Amino acid sequence: MDDTDRKTPEYIDKFGCSVMHIAAEDDLPPFSYSVGIQRTSGAPEVVLIGLQRELAHSVINQYNDRVRAGEKFLPGQGYAGFLGGFDVIFKKVDTAYYDEYFGVAL
Repeated sequence: MDDTDRKTPEYIDKFGCSVMHIAAEDDLPPFSYSVGIQRTSGAPEVVLIGLQRELAHSVINQYNDRVRAGEKFLPGQGYAGFLGGFDVIFKKVDTAYYDEYFGVAL
């Protein structure tokens, strides 16, 4: 068990989630995902692909704050307030990708 594994439950208890960052590899972009949001707020976890670590962390934390405040996000609809003047759209991730990409969250 590494330091991240030990701190994940602590971050979930304190902030409602922990954010995992996976570095770019070969021709694959970096990605970041939440762990704990579903447990603490009942909302789906979130994954961001291709954003720099700091920006991805900020967006995931905003999402966590908003769902903890009761806001709901539906797939396919645009939502403001995450990336400056740009809307974001949520999409469902096929369960076939869960094991390969979201090990810590499982």
